Amino acid sequence: NRGRDVRPFLQVIDEVARDGHDAILKLHTKKSPHRNDGNVWAADLFRTLLVPQAVRLARLALCREHQVGLIAPAGHILPISPFIGENTAVFSGLAGETGISLAAARADAFSAGTMFYIATPAARMLAAALHDDFEAEAAQTDGTRAHGIERLVLPFLRQRGWRVLTTDAQEILASDG
Repeated sequence: NRGRDVRPFLQVIDEVARDGHDAILKLHTKKSPHRNDGNVWAADLFRTLLVPQAVRLARLALCREHQVGLIAPAGHILPISPFIGENTAVFSGLAGETGISLAAARADAFSAGTMFYIATPAARMLAAALHDDFEAEAAQTDGTRAHGIERLVLPFLRQRGWRVLTTDAQEILASDG
């Protein structure tokens, strides 16, 4: 096992694109045994992403010309700097690997839990920018390449010109009537 939920996600993006899908819903089991609230956290992520309004928003925003690259679950966007944890080195390396501004990335936010809707072209851009050199699974709770990528996704997409919304965004739904 390498890369937990992140590596398998990155590995299937081209296949999803070949199959003609405009968007991807990234969900996973969210096993966090080191957290007392792991099951509650996972349930809230699932609920937030799967309510009908969030599904409708994703269909409208990611499948049209809104330049929306990602829709993250409302209430699960955290600032990177206070939550960098043991990820400083890997995050800095990923910023260099993908060619984004480290200072701007550190001032940005991330989607905690690594579950979201993502436009397939945005996902392909992300996957193309990353090397597949994940470390072996050893029950790490922080500091892995997967944890670094979790913090990298939003700043990477924003610095590449994509818009990032949360599931509570109303502007796209309102414009659809």
